[in-house]
Amino acid sequence: MGKSKTKRKTKKKKQDSMIRTDVWTLKVTSLEKKLLLLTVAEYRRFLKPLVFIVNAEWKSIGNLTDKEKVNYLEKSIHVTSKNPQIKYSYYQKV
Repeated sequence: MGKSKTKRKTKKKKQDSMIRTDVWTLKVTSLEKKLLLLTVAEYRRFLKPLVFIVNAEWKSIGNLTDKEKVNYLEKSIHVTSKNPQIKYSYYQKV
């Protein structure tokens, strides 16, 4: 997959924003396009439950900083030696 020679267009970053968006013009073969579409489908399948978790927890995390939100959500879904009991076990099954 090759990049075209156009300039990269990056949206301006808002202060303290968790979202980064890059816009690229790519030249891809039909096989690469199929693989990219499969990747996007898998990404969306994996993130859909996380969106439900964020919505369910929004009253608890809405006023936290971005870093605190990420830490809270990671603690809710990732088992570690210091965090053996998690609130949402879906990602342990994946």
